[in-house]
Amino acid sequence: MRQRNEMFELLQQEQTLGEMIENRTRRIPDSVATVFHDQSLTFKELNDKIDRLATALLKMGMTENDKIAVILPTRPEFLLVWLAASKIGASVVGLNFRYRPEEITYMVNNSKPSALVCISEFAGINYQDFLTPILSKLPSLKKFIFLGKTNFKDAIDLDALLTQEADGALLAQAAQKRDPARDNFIIYTSGTTGRPKGAVLTEKSIMAMIRPWARNMELNVGDKLLCVLPLNHVGGGTILALSTLASGATLVMHDLFVPAQVLALIEKQKIIAFGAVPTIYAIFFSLRAFKKEMLSSF
Repeated sequence: MRQRNEMFELLQQEQTLGEMIENRTRRIPDSVATVFHDQSLTFKELNDKIDRLATALLKMGMTENDKIAVILPTRPEFLLVWLAASKIGASVVGLNFRYRPEEITYMVNNSKPSALVCISEFAGINYQDFLTPILSKLPSLKKFIFLGKTNFKDAIDLDALLTQEADGALLAQAAQKRDPARDNFIIYTSGTTGRPKGAVLTEKSIMAMIRPWARNMELNVGDKLLCVLPLNHVGGGTILALSTLASGATLVMHDLFVPAQVLALIEKQKIIAFGAVPTIYAIFFSLRAFKKEMLSSF
């Protein structure tokens, strides 16, 4: 309880997302921040990776005026890019890996990011094959960073960027330009009544969303929340993922919703909190193999 109160008190300070993670790292460096496919990162390890990526982005010439589009499923690398962008003052354009080529084309041209971070292959989609036919329609994109092996021309390896040494002096210089009022994330609406609209979230507005969720979820250091929702929208990205980290709790991520796998993960990881849309709960309860004991950790 004392640690939870300390975490919540820290959230009352005006800060950027990058500063929020730094504050957690100073208080609970060895607590587990994320779990993905049995691989865990402590808050210190998470922050170190963020600093390495932020350094790499700065050395690539990216500044606080840049936008970075992200096509990644629910996995730690999405958060690494998002929080590294916060540390250099850049903003992220969240794109879903299930978007069709015409949707990606419209959203990229509407938001004009200068870089794209993309998974090489996922859920049966090869993104080299996906992107190549529409490249000529995406003139703002100058840098292409891929997670996983690809033959995409001039592709930059995300894993290689994450192994570079962090440059404290360069990061300190970038930190001087941090501003909670700066744009941080662009979320696109579904476009059911017309073209999707880009909703721009500032660092300050995201922190304002995190505070009540972190308080009301009442997660303690060491508690585990499971997120299967996409991180390019508020529900998965801010309400579940960032609010969990802000609480000092552990964020367990699963990149593709397969009901039996998710139920098994809840049991294995002893998940105590889970957020989803009603359809997901309905699918759980309709499974023949479902037993309420599977949720006994809640």
